[in-house]
Amino acid sequence: MPLKSDFVQFPRETRSRAGARRQTAAGLAAAGLAVALATGGLAAPAAAQTQVQPQAQAAPQEQTAPAKVFGDWAQRCTPKPPPGASPPRDGELESCFIVQQFVDPSSQRPVLKITIGFFEPGRRPAAVLALPLGVPLARGAHVSVDGNDIDTVPFQICRRDGCQAFLPLTDDMVKSMKAGSKGQVTVQSSQGEGLNLPFSLKGFTAGYGSIQ
Repeated sequence: MPLKSDFVQFPRETRSRAGARRQTAAGLAAAGLAVALATGGLAAPAAAQTQVQPQAQAAPQEQTAPAKVFGDWAQRCTPKPPPGASPPRDGELESCFIVQQFVDPSSQRPVLKITIGFFEPGRRPAAVLALPLGVPLARGAHVSVDGNDIDTVPFQICRRDGCQAFLPLTDDMVKSMKAGSKGQVTVQSSQGEGLNLPFSLKGFTAGYGSIQ
């Protein structure tokens, strides 16, 4: 599936960060589009369904070159960045992102996919978290690195292939991820039932540097 149809169109910047987040959430819900998923959803490609560890995802066929792999992250590039994504850097023809997917060992189904890239003309870094339907949504998605809190963000949209949350990344968040070894996304219901989804930070520094 072409990357263009996989991204959300984000609204323009507002005057405050809180206002920007509310505006972004509203834009996501109104758009009704999926976010940057390499396989067009949460269904894993055949080659990925037998793996049980965090994995760098292979490039789709429509890309002009194979994906570059950085530890547990893979770089994906497109010459036609979708609405909301930053245009290619000066002198380059493609916009690139890094992606990681985690597969449940028991069901062999993907339970977490993280896409990191730059958005808006000002190249603001952000992470898109994609989880399957059925996860508790009431308290949003909480992200931590090596046990230290990063942020909690609401889910903005759910479709038949899963739910997505958009996490703007500050400089301090990026530094924590570069220095860390593992992260975790936690979702918890209003009754306190939680689900912890780990992800690897192996190769994150090199992968992030490749798209910065």
